[in-house]
Amino acid sequence: MDQHTSVAASSSAQVAASQQILAALAGLCTAGPLGALASLAAIRGLHGKWSTWFLLGVPAAITINGLYVGLFFGFVAIVRQAAPQPQAGRSLPPAEPQPTPTVAPSARTTAPEPRFYEAGTAVGGQSVRLDLASITQAAEADRFEFVYFLGAERIAATADCTAGTWITRPDLISHRPQSAATENMLKRVCQVRAGRAVEPSAVVTAFVFDPPSNIRAAPNGAILCSVSTKQSITVWQREGDWIQTNYCGSIGYIHVDQIRF
Repeated sequence: MDQHTSVAASSSAQVAASQQILAALAGLCTAGPLGALASLAAIRGLHGKWSTWFLLGVPAAITINGLYVGLFFGFVAIVRQAAPQPQAGRSLPPAEPQPTPTVAPSARTTAPEPRFYEAGTAVGGQSVRLDLASITQAAEADRFEFVYFLGAERIAATADCTAGTWITRPDLISHRPQSAATENMLKRVCQVRAGRAVEPSAVVTAFVFDPPSNIRAAPNGAILCSVSTKQSITVWQREGDWIQTNYCGSIGYIHVDQIRF
């Protein structure tokens, strides 16, 4: 009898131990370490009464898991709050301007064709200006139509480059140069070939080495201004011993003996 009772008690103890292990695993899987401890305590106190443990354990597991979730998100919020935040309204410092690369000026650049050619002063004292944009080929060979200004008066004309004269319109009066200015004007008009004016060559920097050097309105013409110091000036188209320059602010001529390249 005692042996039977001992075997039954041993079996009951084994069952209780297995139930305790299952309860601990169930609590660990459902509610973590605290759930495992709660399951062990419950199974020991209830002596294997699973229904009662189930009714108590499930709500307890949900509550404990909710507590874990709350603690987790609370920890994350604390970490984020402790992290440095960008200040509102603060902008990044402006980027430092990069230096613009300097390009060494070329010794030779293209000179634009000036609109007006300052030919000089007529015998009557008026300035003579030729509108270079107005020069066009006429119907007859070696004749060109152009516009020039005698002082403030605008005059349309046709140049006869073979005869060395020009005819003003609409009065159709023929004129011959009576001054260096009108001679320069007619010469400039007759530089036109194939319906276009001869464009100046590339600009060249020349050095005035022995000032003062005069800049004249035309070769051997009136003085426009003088270069008073040693310096470089821009020059282009050559006419005999004279070279064009815009040093005085308008087209002028300097003698080749006054400059070096």
